[in-house]
Order: sequence, then structure tokens, then C-alpha cells
Amino acid sequence: MEYTDSTQKASSLFSGMTFITGIICIGISAIGIFWLSKIIPGIYHTLAENGFSFMSNSILFHIIWVVFFLSLLLTGIKLLISALNKRTKDLVPGMPLYFLGASLVIIGLFY
Repeated sequence: MEYTDSTQKASSLFSGMTFITGIICIGISAIGIFWLSKIIPGIYHTLAENGFSFMSNSILFHIIWVVFFLSLLLTGIKLLISALNKRTKDLVPGMPLYFLGASLVIIGLFY
């Protein structure tokens, strides 16, 4: 009987940690998207005035940051759903994590 009780406690603790991690991911992505929403219009305005190409490194760099933050947002949402369903395996499907990792690699190449 104690084994079942400790397993349920561990499962609820894991679900709680997953829920908190999902909220943190959503919070970070919301801050990042808000930050980029303030920066990107200024970049477009600068490009329009100076006649730079749309494919400049600055624009691509910020677009990849948008992909990163949107992937982080999807990851957070999937973590919240997994926590509410009390899943312990396959918490986040691979696609948001693939985009998250690929965007970080590309951002690292820009530096």
C-alpha cells in the first residue's frame, strides 16, 4: 500500500514540476516575443530608409529569434498539456524541440 502511495506522490510531484516548467517556458517566450515586437518594426523602418536588402543578417537573425521563441511557446504549451494529463513519457513531441534546437544552432552561427 505504501508503494502505491509513494508512486502517486512522485507522479503528482513530477506533474507539478512539468507544469511549472511549462509556465516558465511560456513566460520566457512571451517576454522574448514582446521584446522582438518592439525591435523588429524599427529594423524594417531602418531597412526601408537606407535601402538595405531584406536578406540582411540583422533581419534573418531576428526572424530566427522569433522561430526560437515560438518554438519555446509551443514547448511550454505541450508541457502544460502533459502535466494536466499526468503524462510521464513523451511530454513534448519532437517538432517544437527540433525547431528550438535548430534555431539555437543557427543563432550560434551568427555570433
